[in-house]
Amino acid sequence: MHFYLFHIGDYSAHTGHLTLLEDLAYRRLLDRAYLQEKPLPARSEDCARLIALRDNIEDVESVLGEFFKLDPDDGYSHGRVDMEIAKANRLQESRSKGGKATAAKRAHQQRTTTGPVEHQQRTSSAPPPLPKTQDPRPITRNPDVPEYRP
Repeated sequence: MHFYLFHIGDYSAHTGHLTLLEDLAYRRLLDRAYLQEKPLPARSEDCARLIALRDNIEDVESVLGEFFKLDPDDGYSHGRVDMEIAKANRLQESRSKGGKATAAKRAHQQRTTTGPVEHQQRTSSAPPPLPKTQDPRPITRNPDVPEYRP
C-alpha cells in the first residue's frame, strides 16, 4: 500500500511514552509493513537495517516487542496493519468487480443496439432555448436599495 489512514489521536495515545528513537523506529516499521504488505523479517537486526537504524537495535527491539507479534516462520506482524491491508484489498476487489460488471453491461448494450446511434446536429445558429424555471419573471432591482457605483 502506498497510502494508509493515520489516526493521530490513536497513535499519540499509544506511543506517548516512547523515546524519540523508539518513535522513529515505530513509524518506520509501520511504513515498511504497509509498503511491503507482508510481515517484517523475524530477526530484529534485519528490521533495523530495513529502516536504517542499524546503530539503534535496542530501540528497534523494544518497539518490536511492544507493538508487533513475532511468528518465527513468517516474521513480525502488526494487528492494525494486517486489518487495514485486508480492508484495502477487499475494497479493491469490490471496485474491480464493479468495474468489470459495468464494462460487461456496456458491452452487452452495444451488442444489442439495432444500429449506430445518429447524433442530431443543430441546423440553426440560434442559441439553445433557456431552461424553464419555476418563476419566469425577470429579476428586478429593489427600488428602495441604492445601486452600488464604484
